[in-house]
Amino acid sequence: SARGASRSVEECWMPRIFVAVPVAAPVRAALSRLRRHPAPGLRWVAEHQFHITLKFLGDTSEADVETVRRAAERAALSESAAGASSPPGPSGLELAARSVGAFPNARSVRVVWAGVTGDTARLSGLQRALDEYLTLAGFEPEARPFKPHITIARARRPEPLPEALRQYADCEFGRWRADAVEIVESRLTPAGPIYTVRHRVPIGS
Repeated sequence: SARGASRSVEECWMPRIFVAVPVAAPVRAALSRLRRHPAPGLRWVAEHQFHITLKFLGDTSEADVETVRRAAERAALSESAAGASSPPGPSGLELAARSVGAFPNARSVRVVWAGVTGDTARLSGLQRALDEYLTLAGFEPEARPFKPHITIARARRPEPLPEALRQYADCEFGRWRADAVEIVESRLTPAGPIYTVRHRVPIGS
């Protein structure tokens, strides 16, 4: 029957979700200045959308968004416990954006990124704990090794990294203290994705 064939709104539409560490505004502004270099083959990421992805989940039910929030909270507490042997100080991670590179390589670019340095061991521990808690909750485990980076552009088609961007291989774009993990909804539109922060989880609270 028609009634039997109907679906709920929840079944028809689910938000696309990822978990990320946000990048401080001054660092985002410094990275955004890279777009002044001519690079017609690249599509630049909007400055306010720069982030470090910890886990991309894709279409996620509203009930599971709450599960993701709880997993992020547990991971943030685990990260805090892992760093308990460090001298007392402000919570969070000391990070820096440094260098420009590309995936899969500089000869055939699909993604242009800024590297991340600083407390990367603790950042990796946070990502690993998040993935473990999400796996226990029934999500697929991460298949690729975690390589912390900030995506700044995507290539329209594979091509070499522009020479103008290669000069930034050893450049630092700024430092910041990352004090939270964000659960973000990404809504795709013809003008580009629109990000909405659904939950913000303090690190080391």
